[in-house]
Amino acid sequence: FWLKPFWLLLAVGNSNALAMRTLADAGRDRCILTMFFFASVAIASPTVRVHSMGTLVGSYDTSETVAIFRGIPYAKAPTGDLRWRAPVPYGPWDSPRDATRYGNACPQLIHKPDLPTSENCLFLNVAAPTSAVNQEWELPVMIYIHGGSYINGASNFNKPESLVLRSLSSQHGRDAAVLVVTLNYRLGSFGFLASAQMRSRSRDGSVGNFGIQDQRRAFEWTAHHIHSFGGRGHDLTIFGESAGGNSVLNHLVQQASRGLYGRAIIESGVYEGTPSMADADICFNQLLAGTQCDNLECLMHVETEDLLAATRLVCNAAANVSRPGGWGPTIDGSTLAGVPQDLIAAGRYNRHVPVMLGSNRDELSIVTAAEPEDVAQFHWPHNLTEAQLQGILQEQLDTFSSVRMEALNRVYAPGTYEYPANLGEYSPSWWKGTRIFTDGGAPARLALGACNVRNTARLLARGGSPGVYAYLFASPDQGDVHDLNCGNKLTGTGPGNPLVPHASELPLVFAVNEMLSDEAEVNLARNMSGYWLQFAHKGTPSRQGLPDWPRFRANDDNVMRFEVPSQGGVRVQRGLRKAACDFWDTEFVM
Repeated sequence: FWLKPFWLLLAVGNSNALAMRTLADAGRDRCILTMFFFASVAIASPTVRVHSMGTLVGSYDTSETVAIFRGIPYAKAPTGDLRWRAPVPYGPWDSPRDATRYGNACPQLIHKPDLPTSENCLFLNVAAPTSAVNQEWELPVMIYIHGGSYINGASNFNKPESLVLRSLSSQHGRDAAVLVVTLNYRLGSFGFLASAQMRSRSRDGSVGNFGIQDQRRAFEWTAHHIHSFGGRGHDLTIFGESAGGNSVLNHLVQQASRGLYGRAIIESGVYEGTPSMADADICFNQLLAGTQCDNLECLMHVETEDLLAATRLVCNAAANVSRPGGWGPTIDGSTLAGVPQDLIAAGRYNRHVPVMLGSNRDELSIVTAAEPEDVAQFHWPHNLTEAQLQGILQEQLDTFSSVRMEALNRVYAPGTYEYPANLGEYSPSWWKGTRIFTDGGAPARLALGACNVRNTARLLARGGSPGVYAYLFASPDQGDVHDLNCGNKLTGTGPGNPLVPHASELPLVFAVNEMLSDEAEVNLARNMSGYWLQFAHKGTPSRQGLPDWPRFRANDDNVMRFEVPSQGGVRVQRGLRKAACDFWDTEFVM
């Protein structure tokens, strides 16, 4: 029943990489696209001339309404002497460049046989309305950062063409359209290794944030070159889920990222995932030992696969330090000055951009509902008894006094805490435990759920952000859902499923209709993606034809709740999990 470190489990719990299905005909959404304005008359492959870079030859989606350009290099391969350095701009490429296939994914801690990986992995992809390419349309741009616990994931599994297609299906036509950019960034030790020994390798002494620096380089490339695709380089919305959402949180507090984006969306990413330099040095020394190296110079020459194998062991060995799962942006005092929530509380963040943030109803069910063969000792039996749960709580919350533990059990007692009417095959005690560790834990700042969202939203509102908008995705997916970060079948989804796990909102945000089960889910996807698109255009999600989404206010903790109509529909909810979040407030120590 051991639960720590559950961030690693978000990648381990769904380790089988499955090929995503080819984008099918989007059906109902495409009927609007028969308008002559968007109808594609091109037969040859789409070609774009990128100023000062070269020419790209891409491909179309199945409707030929969206042009997709894949595998665009935005930085030089971080190999040889460039390993563990800030990314270096790639510069021009040999033209014409084939942009019909994805570039290599970055090395993954969880091996995926069908996913080509290499340290030469710093590529991005652009999906744009076909009619906008090579035109001065000046459309807003959304940049998605994939999740995967900072150890897994790739842009290969994102669905940018679906969201662009959704933007074109609006009755507002071109005025609602967007471009979507996705990207790869260095992961695990390749992206987040840190030690005092490494400081001399950068001009500013920064270490342990190479993956975040990769993302920033992709933002810069987009700002400079997206106009060739019909986009507006000074109008970028960054959004991400899980580690991608946590990356957005880090960009909010990293000075070097300011001015590169105008809006930010954090999906299930407001957990604390930032190790200190002391913790980073522990992992660095373990990596040295695991590769039989004595110093950084030796480590620089370790082969990719050998370094990857040693990294897997370091992640497991690092469970006793504050970096859960092993890797993430490091508080190096240069690139990152402190824990993001602490910096926000001190007013040391980008207070000039609106922020959307939220979570899913049953975040941790992605772990607790996984099958034994997927997560071995981390599996919770679906018929978990109360005695078993209390044993888990005693182990996980070992700093709690008996009085505190009794209070916790009262807060999460049925009748006091809101559980769904349909518990499915899971016992009441299983639900209780899953919700406890979704909302809080030890420490509570590691939690993925609504209480951490509430605390972060309060800090942003108090700090003067021009608009803060919170949400809860609470609709169990009934379709054939795959993780848009890592490509595997998503635990806790499918026909009859009662769960709303981590990452299950993504098919609706991207309007990937072929993963949805019925008209109700398709309509919910239209609504959710409509809010996200409106936010990218206006900096506020509210739009005509949808319920008004008010700004977050700390006095009533209002969030927008997303469900299908039979469960209550899209509506504002106030005081979400108030008693539980009030309980965990004493554990956050912000």
